[in-house]
Amino acid sequence: MSDKQDGNSGENEEEKNMSDIAEQQDGDSGGSSAAVEPVKNAPPPPPFIDQFYKAVDDVIGGDNNNQFFCMTLPGMAVVPENYSYDYKNHGPKPAVVMANESKLANKLFDACHMTGADNGRSLPQMYRTALDILTPKLNAKIAEAKTRLRELLMTPYDYDFGDGVVTGHTLQQVFYRLYDAYVDMKEKWVKLQADKQDELREKYHGDNDESNKKYTNEYLLWYETVAETYSEGLNGQRGKILAVFSPNDMKIIEGVLDSGSGAELEEARETLENTRKQDPDGGYIYPVTLYPENWFELLDNSFMGVDLLESPGALADSLVVLTRQRNNLVAQINQITAAVPGDKTVEDAREKLKAAQDGMDTASVGLVKSYGDGAKTVFQAALQLGKDSSVLGRLAGAIKIPEEKTPENLIEDLSKLIGDGMGKQQALVNAGNELADAAMKSSILKAMASLAPLLGPLKARLDSVNDEINGMTNKINIAQAVQGNAGGGQSKDMLTPNKIPKGFTQIIMETAASSLDSATSKSASASQSTCGVNFLFCGYNQNKEESQSAYDSFTQDKNMKIQIGLSLAKVGIGREWFNPGLFLLSRDMCNVTTQKFSPSGPYDGFDGARFKAMNDCLFPCYPTAFVVARDVTVKFSTSSSISDNHARAMESHTSRGGGCLCFSGSGSSSSSSSSSSVHTKSDSNSITIRFADPQILGYYLEATPPDASAFIDDMGKDAMAGYVTIIDFVQKCKEMLEDYNKKYGNNKQ
Repeated sequence: MSDKQDGNSGENEEEKNMSDIAEQQDGDSGGSSAAVEPVKNAPPPPPFIDQFYKAVDDVIGGDNNNQFFCMTLPGMAVVPENYSYDYKNHGPKPAVVMANESKLANKLFDACHMTGADNGRSLPQMYRTALDILTPKLNAKIAEAKTRLRELLMTPYDYDFGDGVVTGHTLQQVFYRLYDAYVDMKEKWVKLQADKQDELREKYHGDNDESNKKYTNEYLLWYETVAETYSEGLNGQRGKILAVFSPNDMKIIEGVLDSGSGAELEEARETLENTRKQDPDGGYIYPVTLYPENWFELLDNSFMGVDLLESPGALADSLVVLTRQRNNLVAQINQITAAVPGDKTVEDAREKLKAAQDGMDTASVGLVKSYGDGAKTVFQAALQLGKDSSVLGRLAGAIKIPEEKTPENLIEDLSKLIGDGMGKQQALVNAGNELADAAMKSSILKAMASLAPLLGPLKARLDSVNDEINGMTNKINIAQAVQGNAGGGQSKDMLTPNKIPKGFTQIIMETAASSLDSATSKSASASQSTCGVNFLFCGYNQNKEESQSAYDSFTQDKNMKIQIGLSLAKVGIGREWFNPGLFLLSRDMCNVTTQKFSPSGPYDGFDGARFKAMNDCLFPCYPTAFVVARDVTVKFSTSSSISDNHARAMESHTSRGGGCLCFSGSGSSSSSSSSSSVHTKSDSNSITIRFADPQILGYYLEATPPDASAFIDDMGKDAMAGYVTIIDFVQKCKEMLEDYNKKYGNNKQ
């Protein structure tokens, strides 16, 4: 893109050409002819992509200095149906929805401000890798305390439990035997009270005051008689425990024995293992929770039908494509039915098709001779609209005109032929349908079963294309009527719908088109394109010559401005199985490889140097949220006229699902060639592009805590000061047990 990522221009320049428009009046965001007056000696505008990045981050970013926005170029269209489920009635989330959410939310990206795609890794895999390369160091004082406490608990303690036999027990065994007896007695006392209450409720089961009074009096009388005996017994049993060891002291010992870093690693591995679910595709799902819970209900648009009307010229391009498809389908049906001899119905239908085809060929022979084979398809498309259509010029532009001819010559020739050709065109369509129907019904096909599977799909597709052509013709007529009644002046298109969707924040920005030709100061991944034309056309345009010309026209016209309106929402990501906080304890851990899971730091902010260090590590960052955009409108406008060729280049590109700037034109659901998620219309001074489908513009990434662990082979005295290794700890425990056996002669331990 021309917003090259390796430059630094525009980084500290004042952004004079950006404006947030709180209220839109008629013409503010429409095709007003008011030019952007150039200011003498004014600095060039900041790069467009920097302006847009800042506009998004300013309104949706938040104040977390450990996060940064990674914008994907282009955005990614999302399909609401892939994430919908009955959450209102607390219905279970289907496995396919969990799988789709997991794939969407657990992508990993290179650390950068802008990228073309994710890096192909997944968060669960890299999280597990980071856990596996770490092993804990053991605090020497805690290790020593644990050894001494274990020696205390294992100390022999002779005790008579009341049967006159003094047996050899340890302190721990005596304590817990007495404690268990105390718990058993307490449990019996609680059960005795519950049984008595049930008995009295059965006896006095009435709900009146008299019954309740009798129940209370009898229970209190019983309690006064029995409770003292059990209370004394419990106190006596607790006294026996305290004579040996305090329960609170035992809890302190248990807390010390259970303390120390390192256990978190294994717990995290177990949680990750236990949480995953089988993926229908054979892999594993790591469930996520997206906030708000109904985020998929936000994936809509607020455009009215009239907002999404395209220019008749843009629709005419699609009509040419559909007409060519229909011709190819009719030809294929004719070829297949040629293999069905002897059936009169089929032969008659084939003769009708041949006659109709000959009529069309005769009608267009002059065109083909003068303008080439492409003129035949253009002629057939023009027949759908009639000779009075204002889009004949656009159809004429769909083919290459010989030097000795002009588009006006072709338009004139088309107009002459349309009157006679309309009947022949309909005859050809009817004949093609009759031939397909006859072949499908032919008894001959019963003996030639191999042909039936071929004809069925072709006939179905032919019917579909005919329906699409009729629909496209109606769209062109509607667009001509609506846009023709606008008075012929500048359009009054609003940049955004009047109503801001619930949960969204609206952005409206304006800048000079020349900012497209400035290099960005943002860091980008290596996968990002660096061609200016590719950026304007969102990475792809079939006609490079036209696209380059349009790009030059937009960026060199000092009066050309870009206006963008859209609504943004931030969708948070929650993961119960993910605990990045344990990486904060990495100072108390060893690394079994030389590879860091994140940079050691320290760093202040995010710049190229930090991003490079992060990308050299295993697990430098992870997504915490993604940004959804809807109701996106991009408008190019100028006081001078936009050439037909430049408007055609943009309209032709977007009518085929092409994007623009940082917005994707890919439909969020499967669509035919006659429909698109991008809708474009133009007039003499402006081109307006609307994106009907929502899309994800990027992710907010959180930097993983710094890796303060030390490589295990480099663990010298300084690194191990105050710590012991696992080998030392095990050896210490072994020595303790050996000393115990020697001292007490108890080989059972």
